[in-house]
Amino acid sequence: MKSIFRFVAVLTCVVLSISSVRAQYSSVMCSNRPFNARIQQIDYTDSTTIVTMTFYNDGRKYVNVSEDMYIRTDADGKLYYLLNSYNMPTSGHDESRHMLLDSPDQEHHFALEFQRVPKGLAMDIVESEGNEQAMNFYDVKCDT
Repeated sequence: MKSIFRFVAVLTCVVLSISSVRAQYSSVMCSNRPFNARIQQIDYTDSTTIVTMTFYNDGRKYVNVSEDMYIRTDADGKLYYLLNSYNMPTSGHDESRHMLLDSPDQEHHFALEFQRVPKGLAMDIVESEGNEQAMNFYDVKCDT
């Protein structure tokens, strides 16, 4: 019986310590976003910020994001750069990669991992400033 109690106590401590490492926010608002993309969730970890998105095909044959994508905070204008892209090809200066879309009404889910952004700050997620075809999100706020 004591070993079961110890196991439960240790498991509880582990779960509580892990839950403080991550913060997930699915109530995300922004004042200006592309009509064909939506932020589903923002996750803050100890070392990165992960933005989960959905792309709604508007008749395109392919989709990608720029490897130069970044987050800019309103507080100080600091830039936090893209580190990884999950389930979405990146296109850069040396190489252009695309994901072919299967149907004109396809929804595509993906995640972008950026350098760690402090929680609670309003931010802009910018793929290409001034480009109306780019995935630019302005004044993004989480319900923290």
